[in-house]
Amino acid sequence: MRKDDYLSSQAVKDFIGWMETHLDTPDSFAHGYVKKKGRKNFEFDNLFSAYKKYDWPYVIDEFSAKLIWSLVESDDRSCVDACCSILEWGGVLRGNKERLSRLTPNPCAYFLAVQARLTTDLPSSEYFIPDIHMTSGFSKIYSAYIDDFIIYDGRVGAALGLLVRMFCEQTILPSIPHELLFAWARGRGSIDRRNPSRNGYNFPEIIYYHPGAYFENNIRANWLISEIARTTKSEFAKIEKPLRLRALEQALLMIGYDVSGSQSL
Repeated sequence: MRKDDYLSSQAVKDFIGWMETHLDTPDSFAHGYVKKKGRKNFEFDNLFSAYKKYDWPYVIDEFSAKLIWSLVESDDRSCVDACCSILEWGGVLRGNKERLSRLTPNPCAYFLAVQARLTTDLPSSEYFIPDIHMTSGFSKIYSAYIDDFIIYDGRVGAALGLLVRMFCEQTILPSIPHELLFAWARGRGSIDRRNPSRNGYNFPEIIYYHPGAYFENNIRANWLISEIARTTKSEFAKIEKPLRLRALEQALLMIGYDVSGSQSL
């Protein structure tokens, strides 16, 4: 399914309409948890409140600027340094550093080739090729220099699954539309903290996916969240356009830290 077909599907249009009513409407989205590190208590009543309570050190913009500069200048060493900084910021340096080292001697050429591929009009299942690395770490790298590419990790997958499940419950759908069947990944030290499945609405776990399916999840999430950012009339619309997608991403990162206790309104 290509981008235009995906966004014009009835399930996606209905979900985007449902999301608009939950972006900044008070008490439209009840969700909360206690964050393990620091034992902080978080409660949100809509997605904008989740964005406003973003609680991760957010210095990726600085690393993003360095990565973009390195690609413009074809500076492979600076490219690797910027990528390592992004992976360290995301807590996913282990394993991904070795993958990054295998891109030598031309990491800039690799990342530019990925960017070029994403500017073509393909079905979401056809963007991936075996030469592309796809992990939560590389998703963070791609998001740092590719327009309209969001981070897709366990938190984002869990948040999207939770929101889709609430949409399905509130609109009494018999099953999850395949366009909205996003995969989740478990958090460290917990099997179920990020599993949004409940009440017969079951989402797949990323760990069972091959990289191509993981990449497709990221592509469809990009299309969906970019369209919400483009069309919203909520408080998010007041955020400068280049930063709006990142703000929605931050809201998802906050929501998806723990979805085990969420109930529909």
